Amino acid sequence: PSTKLWVAMHVSDHSGFHYRQFLIKSLISKLGTDRTVSVHDQGVNDQNPSLSKDEGASAETPRISLSLLLEEEMELITDLVDSYPGHETLWSHRKHVFYLGHQLDTAHLSTTPRSAVIGKEIGRA
Repeated sequence: PSTKLWVAMHVSDHSGFHYRQFLIKSLISKLGTDRTVSVHDQGVNDQNPSLSKDEGASAETPRISLSLLLEEEMELITDLVDSYPGHETLWSHRKHVFYLGHQLDTAHLSTTPRSAVIGKEIGRA
């Protein structure tokens, strides 16, 4: 069961947001050098758009895009902040999601060869 509905109905209760932070942080720690993580629960794939089939993986192993997962989390928290702007718990969670996104980017950059990063930066200019 998803915690999205629960946190949306209990915006002042930090425990639901803390649990979501724990889950995201756990996925990031399993990341390694890849930006996607295998999911063992195949039933989730139909319900979560951040899941995709990796081309090189078997059809039985869905993968989570952590970047997309963080983007979806930011959409959720932005909607909640817009609806309930005075709730400190929402702002705290938003700050933590930004921190986790920074951790994900830092982990990705530390495993990417410098020439690849520079090439991407030049391509953006």
